[in-house]
Amino acid sequence: LVHALKDYCRNRQIADIADFNGDFRDGFGLLPTSKFPDRRASSAICYLDAATRQRSNLRIATDAVVRRLELDGAQERGGARCRVTGVTAEIGGQPQTFTGREVIVSAGALQSPAMLLHAGIGPAGDLRQLGIPVAADRPGVGGNLQNHQIVYLVAHLRRAASHRDGTRAHTIATLRYSSGIADCPPSDMYISLVGMAGWHALGRRTSALTPAVLQPASRGRVSLRSADPQERPLIEFDFQSDDRDRQRLADAVRRAAEMLLAPAVRRLWHHAFPVMRSHRMRQLNDVTAYNALRASALAKLMDVVPAAGRPILGSLSQTGVDIAALVADEARLNEFVTGSVSGMAHHVGTCRMGAADDRLAVVDEHARVYGVAGLRVVDASIMPTIPRGNTNLPTVMIAEKVAAAMADGR
Repeated sequence: LVHALKDYCRNRQIADIADFNGDFRDGFGLLPTSKFPDRRASSAICYLDAATRQRSNLRIATDAVVRRLELDGAQERGGARCRVTGVTAEIGGQPQTFTGREVIVSAGALQSPAMLLHAGIGPAGDLRQLGIPVAADRPGVGGNLQNHQIVYLVAHLRRAASHRDGTRAHTIATLRYSSGIADCPPSDMYISLVGMAGWHALGRRTSALTPAVLQPASRGRVSLRSADPQERPLIEFDFQSDDRDRQRLADAVRRAAEMLLAPAVRRLWHHAFPVMRSHRMRQLNDVTAYNALRASALAKLMDVVPAAGRPILGSLSQTGVDIAALVADEARLNEFVTGSVSGMAHHVGTCRMGAADDRLAVVDEHARVYGVAGLRVVDASIMPTIPRGNTNLPTVMIAEKVAAAMADGR
């Protein structure tokens, strides 16, 4: 399937890219990811090795939930500025308070702003409405939420094209391109080939093309429902609130459909559908014994009766909708794009970095929270704009840079 798609791109004079991180042209190639052959290279695996875990000045607490940041109103540098002195967490069901000269919040772009808001750091009007005392009026906390937007086109592969025997490959080939939509940056889109649509036997018989918006124009928000720190925050991605995102994603679906329907690719699959019920796909991909058994049974049925793939995969879509029917109907295509778009868990922007005179900025160049002493936010929430790629390594880079600044006393 990769070779067929590569031939498709070459026939359209689309450049072969050997290294997406070194060659910034639009083109087709392998998407680099931070992983080992059999698993993702998480920061825990790469940084918390055995020697680090044995350090006397490190304590790792699991099954822990931070309930609040501890603040006092100490005078700082001649002006009234609160200081964060520690955190109170619930560990194994028991509250514990930890204190320190500095506190670093690294809960991600969905939870870090919620922690700040509960501590009274955020838009003063919103906080007062909830009865939360204002520690620092920072209107940008929780705003500017961004995420890569994505939809899925899933194909039931013929045996020769399936991934039954190899190790799981996630994204094995990618087309990066420029949409050409007005006021959109270059290389703002991609379409990736996901070699296996799931970890189980059924996933090894299906692949997916995943049109995605890498530089979305839409912005969402994280806000509080109440002053209760145990109540989940309200997360509104507001995908496609900017119509440029809908236009670009609809065009990307057309391009992906063209790839799937190209003769060299079409002969490699039995059926292909747009995923319009992504919750069903997520449920099937939960790692459970039941899902393993169910997927195995369905995969065997599809091996014996390939036509069974139509109702099985069709359950992820809507009756009578396949790839060709989707792109032939403009209204249905737009309905699919607006109703089936989801995010890539690349949340950024809700505590964004900026200059001191920018009222919407939350942290400075060393990730220190404006108006609050002793507090830094170090995660993807401080990115002002989402990168046109996976956010994992940029987030690690942020942590490295802030760690170096702290070691230098900044």
